[in-house]
Amino acid sequence: MFCSQCGTQLVSNAKFCPKCGLPIGAEPSPVVEVPSTKPLMAVPEQVRDPATLGTKWLKFWNYFSLPVGGLLGLLMSLGVPALGIIMVPLAILQFAVAYGLHYRKLWAWQWNWGLVVITYISMLIPTPTPGSHAGAADLVVQFVIRLILGSLIWMWPNYVYWKKRKGLFS
Repeated sequence: MFCSQCGTQLVSNAKFCPKCGLPIGAEPSPVVEVPSTKPLMAVPEQVRDPATLGTKWLKFWNYFSLPVGGLLGLLMSLGVPALGIIMVPLAILQFAVAYGLHYRKLWAWQWNWGLVVITYISMLIPTPTPGSHAGAADLVVQFVIRLILGSLIWMWPNYVYWKKRKGLFS
């Protein structure tokens, strides 16, 4: 005689199968497959060393955009003295951040977020074209378009880029 569940040969007076423990004369339990929510193999999360990340944008931002922006800000304050109260401190901040980013200082990485946000806000401000009679609705449309484009083109890429490279700064 054989076990109806595992097929092991049974001794004549056995009450249970010695291999699987099924009582003799009992029906085998049906096999129920439970779907697994876990993958068969764990996929390791890809973690990149910040030193292996590209730094082209960092170099462009640090060696061109910040110094040129600071210089243009100073020149604008000379042409329009009323702007000096805003542009001179902003230009000094740009030069300071450029210096700190060059030496990979963490404080510069943190202050850079302020410059990114200031640039984003300045992109949002709608400017009426001289000689045109743009109404408030036109300025609102400009603001919404700049908000969407600025978020997609400026804020999101900068957020992703700078967040990944925080490890480059100490």
